[in-house]
Amino acid sequence: METLGDPKLKEVKDVTKRFLTTLRGGDAVEFFSFLDNEYIGDDTELITPSGEFVRGEQLMPFYHEFFDPLFESFDADGGFYNEEYTVVGHLAVHKYSYKLILKPKDGGELVTEIGHGIKTYKKYHDGSWRLQYDIWVNPE
Repeated sequence: METLGDPKLKEVKDVTKRFLTTLRGGDAVEFFSFLDNEYIGDDTELITPSGEFVRGEQLMPFYHEFFDPLFESFDADGGFYNEEYTVVGHLAVHKYSYKLILKPKDGGELVTEIGHGIKTYKKYHDGSWRLQYDIWVNPE
């Protein structure tokens, strides 16, 4: 396990922060560019709340199907809490709870989603940390 002052831990936390910043920014083009160019790796796999495995060429279409309606209809806020990070060598684990607050662009009541997840990141040869595995649940 790495110490809190370790630069690798800061790098992984920065990736998490950039994910949230682009999501909250509301710019779908910027968000998907970040996902495709900086966030997902060649071997990224997701297990969605419905138990679906998504990997490889399925990733970007899945992300578009999942996030396009959000960007079209809502302004997003929220983030991670109860976070724990573990960094060992070229792997990092981010265990978290999340709260996503969606404000309808045409007015109406806020929609809140609360869930939990575990993300695993891998450090690539170019020095970047990219998502390798993402598993999240939404018990509601």
